[in-house]
Amino acid sequence: MLSTVLILVTLGHADAPHVAFSTARDMAACEEKATALTGVLTGAGYRIAARRCIQTDLAFAPYDHGATEFPASYRLTLPAEAAQGATIEPLATLADCTANPDGDPAVWCAVSAQPLVSR
Repeated sequence: MLSTVLILVTLGHADAPHVAFSTARDMAACEEKATALTGVLTGAGYRIAARRCIQTDLAFAPYDHGATEFPASYRLTLPAEAAQGATIEPLATLADCTANPDGDPAVWCAVSAQPLVSR
């Protein structure tokens, strides 16, 4: 079953880009959440590298605000056109990824405190 998920890539959180995933009831709610979280995070000094609301059948562990470990690594492929969605690929290690954030599609290699819980 598809769910709506916000992908939020931030810089300055760890040695590598960080990705967080947050579910929303629909695309409009996801966009509202993206705007709110972007404001909070930039106000706290984080740089938002990328954000995208997508429909996916992937599920992630809940976000932990106090996380100090980032056991999951992902390759995120984000076409310039948001309507084309995104691809989220879990990786064994971040070294398995080659980033190209300025490309089309943009490719981000990021760590996360949210491992995949289903496929």
